[in-house]
Order: sequence, then structure tokens, then C-alpha cells
Amino acid sequence: MPFVTMLSRNLFALSRNGIISPVVRLAFARFWWMVPVRRVTVTREVFAFHHPRPSWATHILIVPKRGIAGLLTLGDREAPYLAAILATARELAPSLDVESLSLTINGGDWQDVGQMHAHLAAGENLFRPDDPESHESGVTMHPQPARQFHAVITPPSPLPSPAATRFVIDAVQQLVQEHDLAPAGFAIVVDPRRLTPVHLISGPSEYARGSTHMTRP
Repeated sequence: MPFVTMLSRNLFALSRNGIISPVVRLAFARFWWMVPVRRVTVTREVFAFHHPRPSWATHILIVPKRGIAGLLTLGDREAPYLAAILATARELAPSLDVESLSLTINGGDWQDVGQMHAHLAAGENLFRPDDPESHESGVTMHPQPARQFHAVITPPSPLPSPAATRFVIDAVQQLVQEHDLAPAGFAIVVDPRRLTPVHLISGPSEYARGSTHMTRP
């Protein structure tokens, strides 16, 4: 096993320890360029790299170059980093040469590392958004839920514009609070080629329409 791969896997395993979450966020904010990973791309706001312990055949992580605890801590100053994650995923999607991709950001109990990050992935047993026929802007419950909780968030303008990103953040934070989703874990999932709508899912998958297992990377 190459030394860089072995080191990155060990550091990733260590980063799952919640006690050192502040250190993890500091590392990504100040020393991201030192993280021993196989990089895919780097932008002003984020960097993307191959997951050191992939859960799917294609598995890329997109991480902000700013310490952000998670989706529930996103404010006006952090919102551009979510927009950058979405934009980067859309730019990478055509080069991955796979038919079906999902971009997933875990939150609450589903988030194992104390730094917000996105999974751009394709492979077996991966939740893939099944968009309802209606594309009107707003927040609705999915007519055929894939999870116990399954909401569809459609911003009034295209993502990743600032207004649309802010709309999604506000909707996610409000829904998570109103339905107390954080203890059970939740995720936002989107097709990176279209970016809209955004699916907010939580809970067990007994309601699945086929393969909807959510691996906790």
C-alpha cells in the first residue's frame, strides 16, 4: 500500500473521534494543503480528493477550506462554501464517466467527522434522488418517500446562486429543528448534474422504493 494512502486512511480514522473535532476543523481551514490525499481539484473555497476509505466504486470528498461544523451551523459567512461544494460537484460530474451520481452531505448523527463535507459518489447501495414530477419552488414532502422523513426543497432560483443556497440552508435548518432530525441523523442529497431539487432524508429505509441504503462514510 502506498505510504500516502496508508497515512491518509489512518488520519481519516482518527478524525472520526468527536473529541478532536475542533482540531479537524482547524486542520482543514489552515493546513488543508498538508492533508495526505489524492487530490482531484482545488478551488478558492474547497478541495476535492479521493476518499481514503471509499464506500462506493466512485467516491470523492469535497471539503471546505474553512472550519464548518456542519449544515446546522451554516450562516451567511459560511453559505458561499456550500455553494462552492455544489458548483465543484457539478463541474466534476461530467469527467467521472458514470451514469448515476449523488452528492450527499450528512448531518446530525450521520455525520462522523466534525467538519462539514460532501460525498460525490456512484455505485451499489447508494441513495439516488428520484425527483417528483412537480418542480414548483418551495418545500414539500416527497409523495413516495424513500426514508421515514423525506422532504423535497426546490429553491426559487437555480443553485448554486447565493439566494438559492440561502433558501436551501434556511429550509434544511428549519426542518431539522421542527422534526428533531439531528439525533437520528439526516442528509441532503442532490443530483450533481442538475443540483435541484434538494432531498432532505432521515430515519430508517423501510419506506424505500428499491435500494436506498445510506452508508455512513
